[in-house]
Amino acid sequence: MYTEERIQEILNTFTEVLVKADNFPSGSDPKEYKQFLVALRKEGANLLGVSRYLYGRTAKENIEKEVHKEDYSKDTFENEGGKCI
Repeated sequence: MYTEERIQEILNTFTEVLVKADNFPSGSDPKEYKQFLVALRKEGANLLGVSRYLYGRTAKENIEKEVHKEDYSKDTFENEGGKCI
């Protein structure tokens, strides 16, 4: 489970790395850009993990909302006049 603080930390770190990569001087040695590729791979993986977590949590909440639209617990065999043995 991701805490709100951890999610914010991942988003902030990814943003910082992306800004630094975007501001990398175009005339610089391309080999120096490797630091950003490594950082973006790491932080990108973290961001993907958060995205999957949030997507899964949202999907679960949507399913629960759909299931609870009608109360199926009242629709049992006993409520139909039957008897459980």
